Amino acid sequence: MTSRVLSPAGKAGVGDVLEFASSIFAYNWRAVSGPGAFLDPDFLAVGCPTDRPCGGVKQPYPPLNDVEQRSQFSIWCILAAPLIIGSDLRNLSKTALATLSNKRAIAVNQDPAAYPPRLVAKVNGHNGAHQIWVRPMQNGDVAAALINTGSAAIDLTLELRGVLCVACGDAAMVEDLWGTGAPVLATGAYTAKGVRPHETVLLRLSLVK
Repeated sequence: MTSRVLSPAGKAGVGDVLEFASSIFAYNWRAVSGPGAFLDPDFLAVGCPTDRPCGGVKQPYPPLNDVEQRSQFSIWCILAAPLIIGSDLRNLSKTALATLSNKRAIAVNQDPAAYPPRLVAKVNGHNGAHQIWVRPMQNGDVAAALINTGSAAIDLTLELRGVLCVACGDAAMVEDLWGTGAPVLATGAYTAKGVRPHETVLLRLSLVK
């Protein structure tokens, strides 16, 4: 089972978008993205029904649940992709509205530098399938997305050395952009515990000087 489990393989769902974005074929496109040349993986399904096709239109893939919709939003934010809502705004659930209005996540997406995203880890297979993406912010912070692409809960670890600037140390204040707690100090690595299947942990790291 690979990262395509977010939707059936080859059906152009979110999992297939992520699989292509993380492939060698998309590397050159990622590398030249920036202001005026944004990655565009298509519309957001956030706010679509979780139990039936979106808008009553038959889709080739099953609807995303709330966790998967939040993952899609997180992935679009780390890619600096256009946030084009494809659902009916008149019928948003509280969960979907909270996802679409998360100002901290949107700030990552809208960072004016729009530096290219970088894939730092990709593991496929039955055990611990995941991807980790990072993107530097204009003010020197680093955004990171830890994506569980598998079918079981796992711990995901982000190694800080090499993710922060080359001459920086390996300590950072880490803010969970979907959480409610204060930023925490991490040295060497940060581990997100019990990341659910298809869940994405979206982080913002601030260098400790």
